[in-house]
Amino acid sequence: FTREYYQSIDRCLQPGGMFFQWVQAYDIDDRTMQIFYSTLGSVFANIESWQTETGDLLLLGSHEAVHYDANALRTRLAEEPFKSALSAAWRGNTLEAFLAHYVGNRALADALIHLSSNPLNTDDRTVIEFAFARSVKLAHGFQIANLRASASGAHADRPELINGEVDWALVDEERLSMYPSLSGAAKFQETLTPEQKSRAAAFASYSDGDLPAALRQWREQSQEPRTLAQLQLVSECLASQGDSAALPLIEKLAEALPRDAKAIRAEFLWRDRRPQEATDTLESFLRGLREDPWPSHELISRSMARAEAIARTDRSKIAAGLLYDALATPFCVFTSESERLAARLGIGIYLDDDRPGEHAHAVLQAFEPYVVWQRNFLNTRKECYLAQHSPLAKQANRDFDEFMKREVVTADVSGLTKEIEARALHTQGQPSIRK
Repeated sequence: FTREYYQSIDRCLQPGGMFFQWVQAYDIDDRTMQIFYSTLGSVFANIESWQTETGDLLLLGSHEAVHYDANALRTRLAEEPFKSALSAAWRGNTLEAFLAHYVGNRALADALIHLSSNPLNTDDRTVIEFAFARSVKLAHGFQIANLRASASGAHADRPELINGEVDWALVDEERLSMYPSLSGAAKFQETLTPEQKSRAAAFASYSDGDLPAALRQWREQSQEPRTLAQLQLVSECLASQGDSAALPLIEKLAEALPRDAKAIRAEFLWRDRRPQEATDTLESFLRGLREDPWPSHELISRSMARAEAIARTDRSKIAAGLLYDALATPFCVFTSESERLAARLGIGIYLDDDRPGEHAHAVLQAFEPYVVWQRNFLNTRKECYLAQHSPLAKQANRDFDEFMKREVVTADVSGLTKEIEARALHTQGQPSIRK
């Protein structure tokens, strides 16, 4: 992040070359972000800002302005591997979905740099290092939503385009779909139409896991789903209610995101009271996660809960056994590992007739030696290891006893604190006694 580092990169670039700098947009204040821009701008005359994840910026540094050929980009994005890669990583496969990640052009960066006088981050004065330390867990720090609103207000939110047209209204839709947190920023809210506000609210509820509210808010506007994220939201919300209107949307989603569509189809089949088909579809989805890390984390999380729900309504325990086995192997890059183990443990306990037995024992061993430090888990572990005569039974018993001792101490301290606070409140307003 230092000027000298950027200078060394500049010496390696060919004419017309570009450098990309990732910058975290969380746990950082406005002044530190300005130092980032100023330091990069001290070497590269042109800086463009892109957003990747919710809390990540990607700054493009170059000496000349970048011209984006819309027609060439649209053609390239329709080809493999770019089409699949963009769908998987950025949940969109069109030029408009790509440009939804664009935050601001050179004019925005120049405005930030000249907004106030700040030191540069150099090898012998690493001010950013100490600035980050001061802003850990900062409640009201830098917000990408405010940066986007400023770029929009200054008409600096679009790149320089040549050859072809862009549907900027669709770019706005893609952006709202990808970044639900934007809708919470007052400055950004001011730029939205009433219908856009309804869609933004729907995505905020969906992001929080409140599917009924998301569907209700979506129905407050008139537009049909236009983006992949909108297809996912509406199809899953409908599927969660067993509404067959979800089916054509699921089919359309499957063209770009087949794995995500399969998870939603399993939800619909379950709500439509077709448990065997739901089990088969969900099992296929879970096994596919061993090779594919890209499905929506929200869908994966809800699929874990669904697997346990389906298993516990299966009196024959055949479906429970299938789902237990499907969860036996970690997912690709250990995605949702704790949720996978928790769901498998819950199903295992059910297979053991709700008593910690051999199925639960097999799962619990996967947690060792870094176990979950929670009362219910530690108690289940203790009882299971004792029943199965595990060599770890004594350790499990000691861990549970240690947890309970600490819990009692914590409760005592909490009670004492409340008593002190209560006494302080009682004495407030009482006349002081002076000797």
